[in-house]
Amino acid sequence: MCSIITLMTDFGISDPYVGVMKGVILGINPKANIVDITHLIEPQNIVQAGWAVADIYSYFPKGTIHVVVVDPGVGTGRRIIALKTADRIFLTPDNGILTLLFDIIDNYHVYEITNAHYFLEKISHTFHGRDIFAPVAAHLSAGIRLEEMGKKVSRQGLVRFALQKPSVDEQFTLRGTIISIDHFGNLITNIDKTLFDITYSEDTRSQLKFRIKEHIIEGVSLNYMGVEVNQPLVLFGSNGLLEISIHSGNASRYFQVRTGEPVLIELPFRE
Repeated sequence: MCSIITLMTDFGISDPYVGVMKGVILGINPKANIVDITHLIEPQNIVQAGWAVADIYSYFPKGTIHVVVVDPGVGTGRRIIALKTADRIFLTPDNGILTLLFDIIDNYHVYEITNAHYFLEKISHTFHGRDIFAPVAAHLSAGIRLEEMGKKVSRQGLVRFALQKPSVDEQFTLRGTIISIDHFGNLITNIDKTLFDITYSEDTRSQLKFRIKEHIIEGVSLNYMGVEVNQPLVLFGSNGLLEISIHSGNASRYFQVRTGEPVLIELPFRE
């Protein structure tokens, strides 16, 4: 039995919320191995959390339980669900966090978590991370089966966010979106290397212009040192997604943007 539990939240690191979740888990299963993915998801940013969990899950051993608590609907009628594959479990609110995984993973079942026997005795209206998600994850890591915690639900009724997919027009302009901003201020887009390579041949890539707001960046760098200090650059990060960065600086502050900002790749028209 794998006892690894990953935690991803928007709780931040200055308050005791994450620590008390770990206390609940260890009180139920002292052998649990808890891994913090991040607790700095932008508050209530379900899309960012969805991209993050889809990016990291495959690096963990089989049997890992992934808990994602970005839950603006806490205390309402929103469901708590668990997506179960052949070798891992994802425990989240039913608010769209699993949208990308629904498309990535073929064979899975989804359960609605309803059995209060596996919750804390007192349930608050504002902290289900402590009162429901943490004890449920702990019991799962100790060997309790999902079938004991709730019933399977149809995939049809699951909440999905509107997935912003990149698009390419007849002028070969590729339109994408900033989906995440990391600790360094790098702007991570939803444009992946595969789509980029399909859209632009090698002999045209030197002519490409990358547009964000009124700014234009030319060329693709291999690393963050590809331009002079404090100058903007474009590269493909370790996850294969296009990033906009500043050499030794913070692109989010430099460009004054947040997630959701459009990014364009343009191929200048040639006579």
